[in-house]
Amino acid sequence: MDDENHTKYLSDSEKNVLNKVNKLSNKLSDKNIKNKNIFNKTIHEVVQRWSKVHQNIINELIDLFTNMDSYDEYNYWWEYIIKYFKKTLEIFLKEDNMIYSGITLIFISVVIYFVDITD
Repeated sequence: MDDENHTKYLSDSEKNVLNKVNKLSNKLSDKNIKNKNIFNKTIHEVVQRWSKVHQNIINELIDLFTNMDSYDEYNYWWEYIIKYFKKTLEIFLKEDNMIYSGITLIFISVVIYFVDITD
């Protein structure tokens, strides 16, 4: 069934309620998209979120490396390395972590550039 067939069986009041719900849903989804977009945030919000994201990354990395399996459980040494490399990448690529890690890399590269040109 297509959408036109569904609305044929609704009363006018049901159609009005459905339209209002659709409009509210669209407004909420637009608001969520605007809130998640880094370009719509103030510098203060970006810095606060950057700080929280890096605290979470550090905590997850500490948990990962403190609970590492024994090397002897693997047949080959590269299986061990690949497993923890993948888990580390998952931490950095999760949700907003990637954008804030990128900001950190850009900041570090700018600092290194200025240190290099001052010598």
